[in-house]
Amino acid sequence: MTWLQDFSLLYFPSRFALSWTQVVTLGLVVTAITIPFAFHAGPVLRFIWHCFIAPLGDKGDQRAALEKFYEGQAEVYDKTRNGLLRGRKTMLSLSAAHMQLMQKDLPEKKGLVWVDIGGGTGYNIEMMDQFMPISSFEAIYLVDLCEPLLQVARKRFATRGWTNVHVLCQDASTFTLPSWEEGANPQGSVDLVTLSYSLSMIPNFYNLLDRVDFVLRSSTGLVSVVDFYTSGRNPSLHSQSIGGEDKTCGWLSRWFWQIWFDLDAVHLGPARRDYLEYKFGTIKSYNGRNRFVLPLIVRIPYYIWLGRPRDCDTSQFTHAFEVEGGNTVGNCSPRSLASSSPVLANSIPTLEIGSPLLGSSTVSKPHAKETLIDIVPPLSSFHYQVKKEDPAEDMRHLRLTDRDSMFVITSAGDNALHYAIAAQPKRIHCVDMNPCQGHLLELKLAAIQSLPYTDFFGLFGEGKHPSFRQLLDSKIAPLISSACYQFWRVNSSSFDPSSSFYLNGYSGLALRLAQWVFWLAGVSGDVKRMCEAETLEEQEQIWSKKLKPVLLNGLLVRILNSPVFLWNALGVPINQRQMFLNEGTASNFIHDTLNPIPSQYLFKDGAYHYLLCLLGHYTPTSCPDYLTQRGFDILRADDGKVMDAFRLHTDSIINVLRGLDSRSITRAVIMDHLDWFSPGSKEVEEEVLELRRVLSGGGFVLLRSAARNPWYNEVFIKAGFRMDVLGMRKGPHRAIDRVNIELPFPFRSIQSWFFNTYLLRQLFLVPFCSLTFVMVGINDLPVEILCMILDYHRGDTKQLKQFSLISKPLLFVCRRYLFLGMRIMEPIPSINRSTRSWRRILKRSPYIRSYIRTMELGPPIFRLLAKHHEKYSQHWTEVLTSRTPSIDSDIMCQIMASVHGVEKVTLRFEFQSWDNYSSHFKETVALVVQRRSVTCLNLEDSVDFPLELLSSSSSLRELSLVSVNLSDQASSRDSSPTPVSISDPSEVEKGESAEAFGQRGRIESLLLFNSDDAVKQLVHLSRPSTGLDLSGLKRLSVNMTGVDGRNALKLIPTVARSIETLELRMGLNYSGLDLCSFDDFPTLKSLIISQSFNQSERHPIHKLLPFFFKTENTSKLEDLQLHYRCESPYANSCEMTQQDARRLIVSAEWRRLEACLLWNQHLDGSGSKFNGEPDTKYPLLRSVAVVLRPDDVAPFMTTNLEASLNVSLTGIVPRLHKATNIRVRINNDRFEKYL
Repeated sequence: MTWLQDFSLLYFPSRFALSWTQVVTLGLVVTAITIPFAFHAGPVLRFIWHCFIAPLGDKGDQRAALEKFYEGQAEVYDKTRNGLLRGRKTMLSLSAAHMQLMQKDLPEKKGLVWVDIGGGTGYNIEMMDQFMPISSFEAIYLVDLCEPLLQVARKRFATRGWTNVHVLCQDASTFTLPSWEEGANPQGSVDLVTLSYSLSMIPNFYNLLDRVDFVLRSSTGLVSVVDFYTSGRNPSLHSQSIGGEDKTCGWLSRWFWQIWFDLDAVHLGPARRDYLEYKFGTIKSYNGRNRFVLPLIVRIPYYIWLGRPRDCDTSQFTHAFEVEGGNTVGNCSPRSLASSSPVLANSIPTLEIGSPLLGSSTVSKPHAKETLIDIVPPLSSFHYQVKKEDPAEDMRHLRLTDRDSMFVITSAGDNALHYAIAAQPKRIHCVDMNPCQGHLLELKLAAIQSLPYTDFFGLFGEGKHPSFRQLLDSKIAPLISSACYQFWRVNSSSFDPSSSFYLNGYSGLALRLAQWVFWLAGVSGDVKRMCEAETLEEQEQIWSKKLKPVLLNGLLVRILNSPVFLWNALGVPINQRQMFLNEGTASNFIHDTLNPIPSQYLFKDGAYHYLLCLLGHYTPTSCPDYLTQRGFDILRADDGKVMDAFRLHTDSIINVLRGLDSRSITRAVIMDHLDWFSPGSKEVEEEVLELRRVLSGGGFVLLRSAARNPWYNEVFIKAGFRMDVLGMRKGPHRAIDRVNIELPFPFRSIQSWFFNTYLLRQLFLVPFCSLTFVMVGINDLPVEILCMILDYHRGDTKQLKQFSLISKPLLFVCRRYLFLGMRIMEPIPSINRSTRSWRRILKRSPYIRSYIRTMELGPPIFRLLAKHHEKYSQHWTEVLTSRTPSIDSDIMCQIMASVHGVEKVTLRFEFQSWDNYSSHFKETVALVVQRRSVTCLNLEDSVDFPLELLSSSSSLRELSLVSVNLSDQASSRDSSPTPVSISDPSEVEKGESAEAFGQRGRIESLLLFNSDDAVKQLVHLSRPSTGLDLSGLKRLSVNMTGVDGRNALKLIPTVARSIETLELRMGLNYSGLDLCSFDDFPTLKSLIISQSFNQSERHPIHKLLPFFFKTENTSKLEDLQLHYRCESPYANSCEMTQQDARRLIVSAEWRRLEACLLWNQHLDGSGSKFNGEPDTKYPLLRSVAVVLRPDDVAPFMTTNLEASLNVSLTGIVPRLHKATNIRVRINNDRFEKYL
């Protein structure tokens, strides 16, 4: 003890001398600190030694290098990588959520197979059990080349007792599963492949990804990757569309991290990720930065990526995006740029689907007084977390039904959801240029479908949720787009419990300012009391005495009137600000807006717009309809069926309108967005015209404005709309709705009232009794139609005073003369009354052009009624012998060039040679045939028509050739597409550009009648080097009378192998059936044979038997229709009685056909029993129809078409009914399509 004291005196000055008790205490403290540090520092030191100090093995031998690198740190690998390898948990959570969703709708539940490539210690597999039970997988394979890490994995799996997890020490680029070695087909045998920080370490990554693509199941396969990366600037549309936010790395970051990781044979170049995104379709993509060491300095870029094989079926989504959503190629290009001028055409950049808007400098120079707001970018946050329009007031005027299609501005999506709940319309197009607004609505739709009501109200009612990140990854992510997921992953703090979603973004700035003002003025408690007030009187008293002096003071009004604050906090641009300042001061506007609300609407039970502004959140009793339990249940019912109506667009309104079909929208709600434009803006005129085009009859536009008389009212009226003011704020005493900010104006399409039968039917009960009113209201109608109305009543003044615009006569006129199309079919060619009449109609009422969908040009030479044949035969003789067409070329060209939206075109050429027509007429016909809108083309009675013009018909889907004759000279000419010279560029329709030429038309339906000469040229045009595509042909109709149709049956199947419906019109001799068999049509599902018969031949079926027996292979035929038509010129003799029909069905010929269809065997000699066992070659046949009717010409000769053929076939052919359950029916064709 003395020695210790001396020792202390020897080594320490007296002021530092320690007693023995202090030394022991200090030792215990140091031990307590050192032991935990040593425990944690050990793995870290081992990690540092092996990663940064110890020499690497031979880099030429990858396996040896990996084992040397990980051998000393395998046991501590997981402990030292949690901070470095970020994103693994998120990747697994996303993968599990997507797998469960894809497996949910599978008709057959198969065992799942998961391959974890480069899984090392099995950490990923153990973690996956938190999100998706390991027992739900049939087999899990961990593939890795490093044996030390695999030893850790085997111990881990043995501890957990998992028998379906298998560890394979193999090279990832050539991995092989045990089931493949046993003979199983590897293609499509794997459901999930994950690569966690392993893709960057595999040298031969091309072979790996190709192998993964081969073994993944095409329907439900998923590949998930998380890894480090580097990327330069990549402004491609593909990168933007899949969520390229924060993908770009700075030059210094790329240079440093590539060199740093390359020292450990980890390659961060962009090639791996680029090939990954090229090989697979992207589902989710997130680009993050790892800040686990020195967060402000060290930021390692990493990404999380999920994808699917590109051969998976996306037809449903493509149809929803392109057809239902109107996202067609070319709709992003302003129509003002469409021109035949090569100089202007070259200045237009090539656009892809999803491309951003053209810059303003490309479109036009801005007006001098116009303020341009560039919002692509920097709108990286919200301007509107809540809609400032009252949807309940909108519903009073919209009168929505489930048949309506809507066009609305997205904003926060609250109003669109309200419309869906209240009326469940057929389609709701939500449009917004700010992508953040679309992401918000997309999140709401996905959350409704995936979350319970309590979580959903927590997110969007209270504006906060403690587990938003977890909900996003495990529940919501599978239902949102990649760009939307990346946005909400980056902004996941918006729903932090410490704040509120509605206090974020630009609009949250205004709410935070209001709360700060209330706190500064000491009225925060009064705000809460006003929001909880039970009566309007109590609420009004608190407003008048406490809050009104605070909110309407001069200083705050000046802040609210600031252009900077109005735009950044309230989303009010400078042009809209100027509109309400032109009609008063900012103080008056704010006073008139806010003052009436507390005395009319109770915040606690309905006026949720201002309750949110005051509290920063909603309450269960005062919230939008979609946040109520009732609204939530309606939206979620039937697996979200109501929400299928939504189509989201992140684009300008004009671009979206261009992509929509004409007359496809019944209600357009565009809010106050036209206030953003400066007076006289050309963009407003173009948008109004597009709205006019897409609106159906009876449709209207509902808009709001901050001004009482906005300048663009005249633009709507000039375009043919009628304006009704639904509400106008006239002072501070009465509110127009629960928001009381903007005035609603509905603009109804006047002209479409007269030319759309849908609206006429809808408003059939609306009384217009005054004839004077009728005549004033229809002064825009063509004179010819007014004359038709007057002629209909034959001068009956009393009757004329009774009917209205929406009564039967006008309905008949509109349907007969407008909606069935434009018909120029004057029987007497020399008169041309129809041609001149149509020219007068189009000249007087040009707006009719947009409604015409069918164009039928040319007289029906051989389609006249029999009683008129002799009367007109002399005129046809003169036409055919004079070699001069009777068509007035100039008038016809004017009509054809002026009708832009035509979809079905019928051209008859009077059997005149194509060379006999004028060059101007030829050019016009070429432009009509090649027009984008044309999907159906009928060519009739032509000689030497240049079929090569069809090579440029890019939208053509249905083609009919009737009596199309080609001379030997025309058949041998070059069939390569020839550009058409356009003498007058003004004749080209708007929106038509040179890009329309050269695209391939994909024919789906082809009819050939007396046009066998044209078949060879059609087949020649179907070469890949030309523009006509017959490979996708689904329906083929051929006339087989005489020698007609032989070329069609021999040549068409050589280029079209996907025909599903074959229609053959046979004559009495059945010639041509020997040229084809079912083997020529491997995909045939429906066969329709029309046969001629006469009274002496009672059993024509036997002529078809060789055709059905001739096939060598099993047929996919599902439907068989046999049509029998009489060749007798007398209609009465064509009527077949029920006894005749029964005799036909029970005949021996029918039994032979039955034997062919069921057993593929002939009857024996007695005709009483079958030889052999059932072995049918038509196993899928489920429908047989026998149609007995007069000949095609009979309806034009007589009106006596009645024939009753009610036969109970279950009693006649019980064997056929019981054996295959084929539905056999006998139909009575009443020729409705002819009458």
